[in-house]
Amino acid sequence: IEEKILEVSRALNAICQKTVHVTSDPSGGELACLEEVHITSVKPGEGLGIYIQSTYDGLHVITGTTENSPAEKTQRIHAGDEVVQVNQQTVVGWQLKHLVEKLRAESGGVVMVLKKRPAGSLAPAPLKNLRWRPPRAQLQASDAVRSRKTSM
Repeated sequence: IEEKILEVSRALNAICQKTVHVTSDPSGGELACLEEVHITSVKPGEGLGIYIQSTYDGLHVITGTTENSPAEKTQRIHAGDEVVQVNQQTVVGWQLKHLVEKLRAESGGVVMVLKKRPAGSLAPAPLKNLRWRPPRAQLQASDAVRSRKTSM
């Protein structure tokens, strides 16, 4: 009976190895990287200019930035980046409202760790990098920021 078990195990192992080889993702060897981004010179009452969507399990993905905002000026924040830490605090698993509170807690700036997509990825970007342009004459900058729920 032991011989039969070994024979079946070898056959299953061969099937598994063949399946992995045939269905391997060509970008499987590419690893995502983490990048620390400093957003500075944030004026009192001014938002960071980041739009975020969160999943039910607490992954926070940047969907865009506001034109001429502190976030856009860094030129290092892009749609598809995942927010991992804010000011040395891990935020994965948090509700969006708590993330927003953390981003707004420090006046003057914030340090975020972002999980970036692999640069050479063959897969298309899941999100278009959106730029929101505030109305010129009708709203003050602080009013425009308040009108966007997920804007920082």
